[in-house]
Amino acid sequence: MISDSKLLKLLDQLAHGEINELIPVFDPKAPKCAEYPLANKILAQSNSFTLQLLGDLTRLGYLTKKFYEKVLFCPVCNSTDLRYATYCPKCGSGFILRSLVFEHPSCGFIGTEN
Repeated sequence: MISDSKLLKLLDQLAHGEINELIPVFDPKAPKCAEYPLANKILAQSNSFTLQLLGDLTRLGYLTKKFYEKVLFCPVCNSTDLRYATYCPKCGSGFILRSLVFEHPSCGFIGTEN
């Protein structure tokens, strides 16, 4: 039985639609690079505790986990100011067309759907 009043408050607000979802905020220094400021505030706990609790509540079926977003960042300086570039490894051209590619592992052939 859940008896912690702060946890009950969080679950009550989620159940009654006062909070629609707990939205993570990117923090490269936090465990799993995510922080849940609203949950941290309601629970009056550290982010590490909140992450563990949310994981436990998900495993117990009280919460549903869903994908939010993918964030790319530099593992050295934690900057999200990155330039993502796709180019041909053979000629260096950035003019790339998206296509479905098939590979035949037995003979090594790789080709487009066409």
